[in-house]
Amino acid sequence: MEAVVYGGGILGKMLVPHLVQSGYEVTIIDSDSEFLESVSLDTSVKTIWLQDSMMQNYLEEARVDIAELFLAVSSDDHANLLEAQTATTIYNVQNVICLVENPQLQHLFNNGDIKIVGSSLLTIFQDIETKL
Repeated sequence: MEAVVYGGGILGKMLVPHLVQSGYEVTIIDSDSEFLESVSLDTSVKTIWLQDSMMQNYLEEARVDIAELFLAVSSDDHANLLEAQTATTIYNVQNVICLVENPQLQHLFNNGDIKIVGSSLLTIFQDIETKL
């Protein structure tokens, strides 16, 4: 099974080992090279350094077209929503989970195609666990 994670940080560090343990081959996309270096110590994790978010080729490089799971968990709600919508509509990923902290955006985009999760780390992790 393939999983692509857009964004890192604390949540990414928590999610990656859990996904690997659950049997996923994980690709993580992030602009923080130090974070990517820290998660790439696990040989089952592929990393892609995001240098220019305007170039969509990083999604193709991550093989999002064959992913069973796409998680957008960066600290930027708008970027997460854009990446989640791209994964859903262009690449037809069936399980898309998107971190959105802004309650208004949560309400606006909670349409069923993308699973929206909230802002508390514990709540996010529980939501993601339930939706896997």
